[in-house]
Amino acid sequence: MTSKALRQFTTGLLNPKGNLGDFRHAARTFVDDSFRLMPKHKFLFHVSFHINTNSLKSLNFKYQHQNEINVLVKSADLPKYTITSETLNQYNRKKVVQTKVDYQPITIKFHDDNLGVTRQLWENYFSYYYADPITSRVFSTYTRNAMLNSSFHKAPYGLDNNSSIPFFDKIVIYQMARRYWNSYTLVNPIITAWNHDSLDYSNNTPAEQTMAPANEAGLYCNG
Repeated sequence: MTSKALRQFTTGLLNPKGNLGDFRHAARTFVDDSFRLMPKHKFLFHVSFHINTNSLKSLNFKYQHQNEINVLVKSADLPKYTITSETLNQYNRKKVVQTKVDYQPITIKFHDDNLGVTRQLWENYFSYYYADPITSRVFSTYTRNAMLNSSFHKAPYGLDNNSSIPFFDKIVIYQMARRYWNSYTLVNPIITAWNHDSLDYSNNTPAEQTMAPANEAGLYCNG
């Protein structure tokens, strides 16, 4: 024990960076104990979408493409939180108190596959919550005088689509390392933005679809 401490002291004297500049510091930190403290790799992840069966217009998407959606994820943000605080004056003593927590929308990017599975996910979501995709197929629903009076046209628009249950029960993001996983669960997520990619004749990079879900609560688990 004494010789080890002496070697560390000598190394610190001879090395202008001290013990932290020696390669053995990194080895002890990141290699020992089966890489326990080694940083995780970003590419070791999996996203699972739990879709409410009763919200789908066609069950074919659920049974044919449910698992395919999970593996078509290109990248995903982990949950983000913003905690609002307020500084109070407690008899001339500053006291910081929390007032609320906000679950910030994250970004999940998909590969825009040839079959259009990721686009079908948005089509099912959009047609479930909004009547516009179906109404726009009906002749004259978007003419200039379509809303001339209440009896002229009775097609539903916007959120008038009898959607009472969430489309997504939850979205679970798994992060993996060393035969273990940590999960981040988005409870009752709602899509706040969906972006189709741009098209360009001079660009040969793969196309992608991007969604931004916002959630009502967060859940952590591991195994």
